[in-house]
Amino acid sequence: MNNVLVLDTETGGLYPDINSLLEVALSPLEGGFPDFESLVYDPTGITYVQALEVNKIKREDISSFPHINDVAVELTAYLEAFAADQGIAVKDIQIAGHNVGTFDAPFMRRMFDRGLPWSHRYIDTASLLWAAAEVGLIPKKPEGMSLSSFGFTVLGATRDGEGRGRHSAMGDVMATKRMLVRLLNLFARSNG
Repeated sequence: MNNVLVLDTETGGLYPDINSLLEVALSPLEGGFPDFESLVYDPTGITYVQALEVNKIKREDISSFPHINDVAVELTAYLEAFAADQGIAVKDIQIAGHNVGTFDAPFMRRMFDRGLPWSHRYIDTASLLWAAAEVGLIPKKPEGMSLSSFGFTVLGATRDGEGRGRHSAMGDVMATKRMLVRLLNLFARSNG
């Protein structure tokens, strides 16, 4: 799985058509290629107070973040370098994440003017959690608990902010990587 990058974003709300992108992070699932992480100034998006509170970002700091267009250029260069390192085309990069296709990818489409440079297929840990519970590899989610909280808890893949003192995209990327590896191992053992 050397072509997999784990993605997470932090945003100004839940709606990619109107809310801002605040932060983006990517990390290879395997290997020693460096991570990508950037805060983002997205002047066309709305940022809700609740999002700032969750991410512990001050509104007055946002305009000092790298502009979304500059981050898109940096991210494109990162993707090209990763693809070259892995001996693949950028379009063959697989993106993994938690609800990545329905949440993170639409925000990234805004950054890339509606088109994404990587494969249209995603590895979604939320879907894998559901499948693992359905086939009895993990317990079913208790009523009233979110799938995200349940998954990170049952698999011991804590979302700890990676020592940053705040909720961050890279903290979530690292937790999602731990969850994905544990899920893949569960599925592999069940076929074993």
